Amino acid sequence: MGEFGMRLAADGKLRDGRQLRDGGFRVEPVEHAGPIVDGPFAEAKELIGGYVVVDCDSVEEARELALGNPHRRIGPVVVQPVLPHGA
Repeated sequence: MGEFGMRLAADGKLRDGRQLRDGGFRVEPVEHAGPIVDGPFAEAKELIGGYVVVDCDSVEEARELALGNPHRRIGPVVVQPVLPHGA
């Protein structure tokens, strides 16, 4: 992942990325009695171990970058577009 991140940075694509630590929490919707649930969430079927934020000029470019992500050797890579701040 380090080499992949350095390549993204060299190409001017990398905006942020980090491995996530244990100890997070989830804030539930207002209608639930207990608004905060401490993690980790071992009952989850999926786990997000980290994230990478990149600038892509197209969906096709995002697909190509995801295909080249070395994490695919051990698990899936999810691509999710984000809205700009204030949108």
